[in-house]
Amino acid sequence: MPPPSLVCSLASGGVSANSPVQDTEFATSPGERLRILERYSNIAMVGLSSNPYRPSHFAAKYLLFEGYNVIPVNPRET
Repeated sequence: MPPPSLVCSLASGGVSANSPVQDTEFATSPGERLRILERYSNIAMVGLSSNPYRPSHFAAKYLLFEGYNVIPVNPRET
């Protein structure tokens, strides 16, 4: 059975201290993000860019190299 999928934005590197998301269930610590990466192998990257100079592109390439299945989510890309 394949592992569960996870929709997670990794490109931003986390939630800033002054973000309204900080007070919600979506705020994660570095330890929590590590647990997510250890548990799931399917990662949907919201805002993934095909431009190799964008951070999201680099992050996706790294995850692919490490054996993750990356699902691009970007309605502006064709």
